[in-house]
Amino acid sequence: MRLRARRHPEDLDALILDLLARSNRPISAYDISDRSIAAGQPVVPNQVYRTLARLIDQGLVHRVESLSAYMLRQQSFDGCLVCDHCHAVQLLTDPIVVAGLKDRAERFGFAVDRTVVELRGLCTDCAADSRTAGDHEAARPLPTASPSPICGV
Repeated sequence: MRLRARRHPEDLDALILDLLARSNRPISAYDISDRSIAAGQPVVPNQVYRTLARLIDQGLVHRVESLSAYMLRQQSFDGCLVCDHCHAVQLLTDPIVVAGLKDRAERFGFAVDRTVVELRGLCTDCAADSRTAGDHEAARPLPTASPSPICGV
């Protein structure tokens, strides 16, 4: 049996941050694992999840909850728009809206410990494609090859 050298957390951090930086959209932990294998530096999913949790705590990565996917956090933001078709993400900065939601929750006696604001729909490009394709093609499957880039990042 061959023993593998244990990787340092900093090495895993760097690898996963690099894989996220190379992605043009939020990607799942399993996508990250698959891409690490393709890069010749395999990381199993449970290592990916642990590393992502650490990177989220450090403020370097953001989880897009509704996609169960991750992206680099390059700026501060309060919410995001997520395209249901291409999974492009547009970041929103509006602290007044988030503060209003937290205030409203507190009025009901609810102690907020985490806020997630994600609005789902179609980005400008997909909405335009949907209008030009007509209703008979509006329900086409999601693309798998090259989705639209992350907007606003």
